[in-house]
Amino acid sequence: MVQEPYIMVPEPKLLQGMEVVNQEMEPLHDIKSAARILALSTWGVRYLISRGRLRPVRIGRLVRLEEEELRRFVAQSRGSDGNGESRVELNMGGENG
Repeated sequence: MVQEPYIMVPEPKLLQGMEVVNQEMEPLHDIKSAARILALSTWGVRYLISRGRLRPVRIGRLVRLEEEELRRFVAQSRGSDGNGESRVELNMGGENG
Protein backbone atom coordinates (compact mmCIF):
# COMPACT_ATOMS: atom_id res chain seq x y z
CA MET A 1 0.00 0.00 0.00
CA VAL A 2 1.50 3.30 -1.12
CA GLN A 3 0.89 6.19 1.24
CA GLU A 4 0.25 9.60 -0.30
CA PRO A 5 2.58 12.34 0.94
CA TYR A 6 1.03 14.70 3.48
CA ILE A 7 0.96 18.25 2.13
CA MET A 8 0.55 21.22 4.43
CA VAL A 9 -1.81 23.76 2.91
CA PRO A 10 -1.90 27.13 4.65
CA GLU A 11 -5.29 28.38 5.82
CA PRO A 12 -6.70 31.07 3.58
CA LYS A 13 -6.65 34.53 5.10
CA LEU A 14 -10.06 35.78 4.08
CA LEU A 15 -9.97 38.88 6.23
CA GLN A 16 -6.40 40.07 5.89
CA GLY A 17 -5.97 43.35 7.72
CA MET A 18 -9.50 43.24 9.17
CA GLU A 19 -10.32 42.55 12.78
CA VAL A 20 -12.77 39.70 13.31
CA VAL A 21 -15.23 40.86 15.96
CA ASN A 22 -17.53 37.86 16.23
CA GLN A 23 -16.28 34.56 14.93
CA GLU A 24 -19.55 32.75 15.63
CA MET A 25 -22.08 33.67 13.00
CA GLU A 26 -25.79 33.23 13.47
CA PRO A 27 -27.42 30.77 11.13
CA LEU A 28 -28.76 32.31 7.94
CA HIS A 29 -32.26 31.39 6.79
CA ASP A 30 -33.44 31.28 3.22
CA ILE A 31 -36.80 32.80 2.23
CA LYS A 32 -38.67 29.52 2.67
CA SER A 33 -37.23 28.92 6.15
CA ALA A 34 -37.91 32.52 7.23
CA ALA A 35 -41.49 32.22 5.95
CA ARG A 36 -42.00 29.07 8.01
CA ILE A 37 -40.58 30.75 11.14
CA LEU A 38 -42.73 33.87 10.69
CA ALA A 39 -45.82 31.88 9.62
CA LEU A 40 -45.96 33.78 6.32
CA SER A 41 -45.88 32.83 2.68
CA THR A 42 -42.61 33.17 0.79
CA TRP A 43 -44.22 36.05 -1.13
CA GLY A 44 -45.04 37.72 2.19
CA VAL A 45 -41.39 37.57 3.23
CA ARG A 46 -40.30 38.91 -0.17
CA TYR A 47 -42.82 41.75 0.17
CA LEU A 48 -41.45 42.68 3.62
CA ILE A 49 -37.91 42.69 2.19
CA SER A 50 -38.98 44.89 -0.75
CA ARG A 51 -40.60 47.37 1.67
CA GLY A 52 -37.51 47.47 3.88
CA ARG A 53 -39.26 45.90 6.88
CA LEU A 54 -36.86 42.93 6.78
CA ARG A 55 -33.17 43.53 6.09
CA PRO A 56 -31.64 40.60 4.22
CA VAL A 57 -28.06 39.48 3.79
CA ARG A 58 -27.31 39.21 0.09
CA ILE A 59 -24.61 36.81 -1.02
CA GLY A 60 -24.40 37.17 -4.76
CA ARG A 61 -27.91 36.36 -5.94
CA LEU A 62 -28.80 34.52 -2.73
CA VAL A 63 -31.05 36.22 -0.20
CA ARG A 64 -30.71 35.16 3.43
CA LEU A 65 -32.06 36.44 6.75
CA GLU A 66 -30.27 36.32 10.08
CA GLU A 67 -32.13 34.96 13.12
CA GLU A 68 -31.53 38.26 14.91
CA GLU A 69 -33.23 40.10 12.04
CA LEU A 70 -36.27 37.83 12.34
CA ARG A 71 -36.36 38.48 16.11
CA ARG A 72 -36.03 42.23 15.52
CA PHE A 73 -38.89 42.20 13.05
CA VAL A 74 -41.20 40.27 15.39
CA ALA A 75 -40.24 42.47 18.35
CA GLN A 76 -40.87 45.61 16.31
CA SER A 77 -44.24 44.23 15.21
CA ARG A 78 -45.27 43.29 18.76
CA GLY A 79 -43.61 46.11 20.68
CA SER A 80 -41.33 45.62 23.68
CA ASP A 81 -41.94 44.61 27.30
CA GLY A 82 -41.50 48.18 28.57
CA ASN A 83 -37.81 47.80 29.42
CA GLY A 84 -36.73 48.29 25.84
CA GLU A 85 -36.05 44.58 25.54
CA SER A 86 -38.06 42.22 23.43
CA ARG A 87 -39.29 38.97 24.89
CA VAL A 88 -39.67 37.14 21.61
CA GLU A 89 -39.01 33.43 21.31
CA LEU A 90 -38.94 32.08 17.77
CA ASN A 91 -39.01 28.42 16.90
CA MET A 92 -35.86 28.12 14.81
CA GLY A 93 -36.35 24.42 14.16
CA GLY A 94 -34.79 23.05 17.33
CA GLU A 95 -35.84 19.88 19.13
CA ASN A 96 -39.46 20.97 19.51
CA GLY A 97 -39.81 22.43 16.02
